[in-house]
Amino acid sequence: MSDLLLRLFTGVVFLIVMISGIVFNSTSCFWLFLVIVIIGNWEYSSLQEKVSEFKKSIGVVLSVLLFAALSLEGFKLADLVLIGLILFTSTCILSVLLPKERLRLSDWAHVIFSQVYVTMPFIMLYMLAFISGYYEWKVILSFFVLLWLSDTGAYIFGKFLGRHKLLPKVSPKKTWEGLVGGVLSALIGAYFLLKFGLEIPGLSWYVLALLVSILGAMGDLFESQMKRNKGVKDSGSFMPGHGGILDRFDGVFLSVPVIFAIVKIMS
Repeated sequence: MSDLLLRLFTGVVFLIVMISGIVFNSTSCFWLFLVIVIIGNWEYSSLQEKVSEFKKSIGVVLSVLLFAALSLEGFKLADLVLIGLILFTSTCILSVLLPKERLRLSDWAHVIFSQVYVTMPFIMLYMLAFISGYYEWKVILSFFVLLWLSDTGAYIFGKFLGRHKLLPKVSPKKTWEGLVGGVLSALIGAYFLLKFGLEIPGLSWYVLALLVSILGAMGDLFESQMKRNKGVKDSGSFMPGHGGILDRFDGVFLSVPVIFAIVKIMS
C-alpha cells in the first residue's frame, strides 16, 4: 500500500472512530477520550529524555485515575484538583521510597506535566459537552470540525501559497500564509455551524473558531519543538501514515483550556 493510500485509509478510519465515539453517547465518548489520554501520556513521556518505563506507567495510571473521576456522581472541577494534589503527593512519596527512581527528579515533573498537558484538556472538553446539564455531542464534534478545518486550511494555504516562515527553527514547513488560511477556514466553518443553532455560553462560534485555529497552531508548534528536541519526526506510530496521538491532537492541548476557562467565566 502506497503512503498516500495508507494515510487516506488511516484518516478515514480515524474520522469514523472519532465521530461514532462522540455521537453515540456520553459513555462511548468517555472511553474514546480515555484511550486517547492513555496513549497520549505514554507518547509524551517517550518524547522526554530517558524517562523509565516505571515512570511512564505511573503517568498512565495517574491519567486513568484523573479521567475516571469524571464518572463520580456530582463531580466538580474542584474535586479534580483535590484528586490531582493527592496523586501528586503520592508520586513524590514514591520517588523517595523506590531507590531506582530517586534520581532524575525532573522525570517526575514530566509525569505530572503530562497530566496538565494531555489529560486535563480532554477532561475539560468532555465537561464542556455537559455545559447545558446534559450530554450535547454537537459541542465536542463542532470543536473538532473547526480544528480539522483549520488544520486542512493551514496545510492547503501553506503548501500552495506559503512564502513566509512562521518559526523555521521550530517547524520549517509552517508559514504565516498557512496560519491565515487555517483561521479563514475555521471562520468559514463557524458560519455553517451557526446554522445548527447551537450556543456555547460566553462564546460565539466565530470567537471559538479564532481560538481553535490560533491556539491550535501554537499547540502544533509546541509539540514540534518537543519532537525536534528528541530528534524524531512523529510522536508515535499509533496511526500509520499520520504519526501518533500527540500529532493528531496537538491542537487540542492549548486551545481547550482557554476555551473552557472563558466559558466558565462567562456562563
